[in-house]
Amino acid sequence: MEERPVKFGIAWFKPEQWSLLREISEDKDELEDDYETWLQHAQERVQDFQSKDIPVEEVLVDVYDLSQWCKKHKVKCDAEARSRFASEEVRKMHKPA
Repeated sequence: MEERPVKFGIAWFKPEQWSLLREISEDKDELEDDYETWLQHAQERVQDFQSKDIPVEEVLVDVYDLSQWCKKHKVKCDAEARSRFASEEVRKMHKPA
C-alpha cells in the first residue's frame, strides 16, 4: 500500500469572519489588522511551503467551531490553537476509511 505524505494544515478564514477571529483571539496584536493583508501573508506562507516540497493544505476554519474547540480543550485562542485545530482537521479529512 502506498503511503500518502502527511499534509501540513494551514488555517484559512472567511473574510466575513475576520473581525470575529480578531475579537476572540488572545494574540490579536499579532494578527493582521485586515483580512486582505492576512490573505496575502497566508498565500506567501503556502507558496513558501510548496517551494520546499512540504505538502500543505488550506483548511477552511469556521471561527465559531474554532471557538468551541478552544473551550472544549481549555486552551486560549491563539496561533498555537489555530494551528492545532487546522492539523486535527487535516487528519480527519485524510483518515483512511
